[in-house]
Amino acid sequence: MLRLVTFFVIVAALAIGAAWLADRPGVVSLNWQGYAIEFSLMTAAILLIAVVAVVVFLRDLYRIIVKSPSMVGDFVRGRRRDRGYEALSKGMLAVGSGDTAGARKLAAEATRLLPHEPMTKLLDAQAAQAAGRRADAAATFNTMLATPETKLLGLRGLFLEAKRDTNVEAARQYAAEALSIAPGMPWAGTAMFDFQCAAGEWDEALGTLQILTERKLIDKATTRRRRAVLLTAKAMESEDGEPDRALSLALEAHGLAPDLVAAALIGARLSARLGNIRRAASLIEQTWKQKPHPELAEAYARVRPGDSVRDRYRRIKSLTQKAPHRQESRIALATAAIDAQDWAVARETLLGLAKTSPTVRICRLMAAVEAGEFNDEGRAREWLARSVNALPDPAWTADGQVSETWLPTSPVTGKLDAFEWKVPVETLTPLTETAIEALASPIPEPVALEPREIAEPEPVADAVEELPATEAEAETPANDDAEGSATPEPATDANTEVAAATIDAATEQIEAAQDKAETDETTANASQSTPEPPVDVPHKEESATVTPIRPPDDPGPSGDIGIDEETATQKRAGPR
Repeated sequence: MLRLVTFFVIVAALAIGAAWLADRPGVVSLNWQGYAIEFSLMTAAILLIAVVAVVVFLRDLYRIIVKSPSMVGDFVRGRRRDRGYEALSKGMLAVGSGDTAGARKLAAEATRLLPHEPMTKLLDAQAAQAAGRRADAAATFNTMLATPETKLLGLRGLFLEAKRDTNVEAARQYAAEALSIAPGMPWAGTAMFDFQCAAGEWDEALGTLQILTERKLIDKATTRRRRAVLLTAKAMESEDGEPDRALSLALEAHGLAPDLVAAALIGARLSARLGNIRRAASLIEQTWKQKPHPELAEAYARVRPGDSVRDRYRRIKSLTQKAPHRQESRIALATAAIDAQDWAVARETLLGLAKTSPTVRICRLMAAVEAGEFNDEGRAREWLARSVNALPDPAWTADGQVSETWLPTSPVTGKLDAFEWKVPVETLTPLTETAIEALASPIPEPVALEPREIAEPEPVADAVEELPATEAEAETPANDDAEGSATPEPATDANTEVAAATIDAATEQIEAAQDKAETDETTANASQSTPEPPVDVPHKEESATVTPIRPPDDPGPSGDIGIDEETATQKRAGPR
């Protein structure tokens, strides 16, 4: 639109000028060498314009004649450049689509047409990588290091090749060089941070983290979390040699990430050692509200040295009120109640958990309650048998590896803050019903069988025995006042120790029974392939004192058990 208006303005100006000259006639005279030449003003203007046009034409003609060789060269080079960029574009598409043969052909053509273009080297390297010629790709990336424009590109290519070859040292050198050239390079900064964390170089990792934060390559929340983990790692290393420095680092880490269990534990442990019980308790309470953990409960119970069992029990009660609906709070309360021999609270809490999520730890705690409160080794063994197929408990897990304690990095990949408190991902092989029955029942006398038969599991510990009811007890009437049921004595420390020994012995028996079941199953499969004559096996009567497997919330035998037998059981075990 602007050009059209400009054209009309110029035409109007010429028309106005021509009209103005026509309205004002005049004569232009020229005297030269005795000649007198006269023109009208209009004719003189037309001649002047024609002379100017001829001069411009001659000048352009001269330039064409003089510069024709260079113009031809420019034309040829432009055509070659266009063909090269076309080959480069098609080559990139071929690499992306997986056409390795076409990519190599187009890369060669682009390199021939555009020998000094950096993108042709990249296409050549990518085509070599797609074709599996990694040595050629590395050689191409090495050639890029000679040019400042392509040096970073070459370093990244060599870094990726070194990582594919699991050459950690070479990959780290390439990343460090790239970071020195361009501190804001995201891939170089992230790679160096990971390498420093995997090597345990916490101070260097903090410096790299600061660079990444200043360049706004990571967000503030990620920065706070990573810094807290790095400070916690430094505090773990300094806890024994420099407790004051470790405490300062742990407190700073706790301020950045209050849900970091390791930071709270170190801070509480060192604060309690220095006599600052209030600060130690406060650190654990803040973390417990966000992420309850059994190590926090243990540290909170023993935050003041020399406290009695009842004092620790009261302290745990107050801690669990910070997160009353969390499962870990209820388990901590049950554990403290067992230590304090408050069997009613422990039983009520554990039975409530056993209905929803009966884990291994809950079953073992329930076995401790049965053994400690009533010295009922049969019920204790029954809960231990259930623990074999119970849900696994959470543990510190990272990349499929389980650790007893929290670690700042993964032992597999070296990734920072990889450990999580969760149920490990593993394949559980449950026991058969027969094996569970054998573990939950009293161990009968072994019967000699032929080799082809599966032998009964042998007794492991004398302490794990069932107390069978005698005939006299079974026949005792329920309302016999003369032989009223005796009240059991309160559980003592000796009973608790016996119960603990009973649980350990039963656990060993479970493991032995699992191994024997696997061995016997292999023997049975092998014997089935070779037929043997039938062997008369003596019939073994079932024991009359087999304790049936009941759900965790079942208070005791009922239904099919007679009144006399139930009364005898109550007399033997006492009121519950």
